[in-house]
Order: sequence, then structure tokens, then C-alpha cells
Amino acid sequence: MESNINHDAFVNVYKSQAEKHLECVSQEGVEIRFIDGAFCLFVDGFNWMNTNTIDVLDHKCILDFHGRVIFTGLGLGVCVAYAVLNPNITQVDVIENDPRIIALIQPLLERTFTFPEGYLNIIAADADTYRDLNYDCAFLDHYPAAIPADVKEKYTQNIPRVVCWYDEALKLLK
Repeated sequence: MESNINHDAFVNVYKSQAEKHLECVSQEGVEIRFIDGAFCLFVDGFNWMNTNTIDVLDHKCILDFHGRVIFTGLGLGVCVAYAVLNPNITQVDVIENDPRIIALIQPLLERTFTFPEGYLNIIAADADTYRDLNYDCAFLDHYPAAIPADVKEKYTQNIPRVVCWYDEALKLLK
């Protein structure tokens, strides 16, 4: 599937929503900051994710997903934004273990997109121990670097298509 998604499109979505809903750009140690042309998600002072080109385009493989999908880590909601653009995805479950990120990002997504009933489920849980792995595709995105081998193996044993954000980012850097 070909897409015209680019860095500027994501930044514009977040910028317009943040300007409209300034009250929801920070939540107890979690905040969205606009720095050098990109939105950055800071968690307890650490820049966890941003909308720089590599952090947006490394999610592009989601355009090839289908059926019921799981994303580990909500971040800025980039996975969800890609899923919305893919008509072959029928349901999205996002596993996020930080309730502050959910409280900050879920309302932003709900203000930005219209979801069919039951399409998006944001589940407060630890992706490493989450047990329901009845999905068609997965995008593992809950670590700031490479996904540990045992976690990756758990998902690949149960889900036909599993992609790790870190592997995709490394491909883009080559």
C-alpha cells in the first residue's frame, strides 16, 4: 500500500490538536513539547518519542498490516494514526503500562480521529506479560531500543506478522 504520509502531516495533526486542547499536553510527569519542528513525548524528563522523520516513517510498515492488530506502547499515537489509514485493519489494541501516557494521548487521538465502535482499545497492561496474543499482526514499540529476545519470541510464536520499531528504524538509517 502506498501512502503520502510524511513528517509534516503528523506534526500538523499534533500541532493543531495541541493548540485547540492546551489543557491536555501534560499529565503528571508526561508532556508533549514542540522542539525544533517536532513534537516530543517526555516521560519523567526522558525524550521517549518524537515526530522527527525517522520516528514517523519507521511505523510505515503498519500500512501493510491486516485484521486484528496489537501495538505495544502508545507513545504519541503514531501507530494508531497509521492504522486508521489502513482499511485492511479491523481492530486495534494498544498495550500501554503507563496510565499517564494513556491519560494524555487517548483524548488527543479521540479528538483527532473518528473510530468505529470497538475499533480502538487502549489497554493498561505490561506488554511483556500480556497474555492475549490472538492477533494477525503486531508492532512492538514499548522499549526505547531493541526489544529483548524473549519478549520478541513470545510475540512471534503466537502472531503471524510481528515487526519491531527498532528494526524498522535501523533499516531507515542504512
